Amino acid sequence: MKELENKTALVIGATGGIGGACALKAAGSGARLALAYHNNKEGALALADRIISAGSAAEIFYLDVRSSASCKEVFAAIESSPLGGVDILINSAGIRHEKSLLETTDEEIDQVLQTNLYGIFYASRAAARHMMKKRWGRIINIIGYAAFLGIKREGAYSASKGGAVALTKTLAKELGSRNITVNAVAPGLTDTKLIKKTDNVLIDDYLNYAIVKRLGTADEVADAVRFLALPSAEYITGQVIHTNGGLYL
Repeated sequence: MKELENKTALVIGATGGIGGACALKAAGSGARLALAYHNNKEGALALADRIISAGSAAEIFYLDVRSSASCKEVFAAIESSPLGGVDILINSAGIRHEKSLLETTDEEIDQVLQTNLYGIFYASRAAARHMMKKRWGRIINIIGYAAFLGIKREGAYSASKGGAVALTKTLAKELGSRNITVNAVAPGLTDTKLIKKTDNVLIDDYLNYAIVKRLGTADEVADAVRFLALPSAEYITGQVIHTNGGLYL
């Protein structure tokens, strides 16, 4: 079924494993795709080609999510493009530094907060201006279980994700009257390329406490995101779907 036909979805962090899976799921449901990249233009082009080959529309856009001005420019560019204005925003950009409190530098704290928290704020604010005109929209934030449980040696990352949860709930209250829902998905450790950079001790701890004794997949996370983007999910807002194998229990 093409439940998202005639809708345009912007995926920020589209070249990541989860972001790419979200883009493909949205395209498979009929959406037009705007793919935002920062460093990996080649990856964005390859993903766009894959979506176009499957019969959906896709364009790529350079975005520095840490910049309010860059977010405004991208949303304006999408609206003036054949894709039309953004109906669905998927915030999937994120960075992390595995360092203790005393090891983390001021610069690293700024990098993580600017990307993981400020970026969601800037992009959501730009999206809201466009969605409010249409009186319809979906904002979906990829958060992570660190927001709820905390992770040793990832204080800045955990703090940024906790802030993103609070922001999700606040925006849901502010935008709900305009038929704009705001929700989040909290993946556990997911089997993407980034998992190779994850400390093995952290992986072992995760598998020890998770009820489902394996890593998640990007497709499983993307399925939850797709569900929240559907018109039929209009009565769900301010919520977090935990796709972490029961770890949060």
